[in-house]
Amino acid sequence: MQKISNLLEKFKKLLGSSVDSRRIFIDSVKNIINIELDPKSVEIKDVVAYIKGGSSLRNELFFNKERILENVNKLLPVGKKIKEIK
Repeated sequence: MQKISNLLEKFKKLLGSSVDSRRIFIDSVKNIINIELDPKSVEIKDVVAYIKGGSSLRNELFFNKERILENVNKLLPVGKKIKEIK
């Protein structure tokens, strides 16, 4: 019985990690450039955060990219670093 609970705990961590990464990214953007992103407009795949938005949003993200990534990666677990914003 203990093996099943360990397996379920692993699945919970895996499923929750993408939502947690997105929330951490959105909160970091809010803190650094004071723009609140819609969770539907943010998708994180592997080490890249994809953002859907206009050109002014993309410019703000580009100008503050290093600060945002530094802040996000401080808060994420070791194996879930984001290296690029697109």
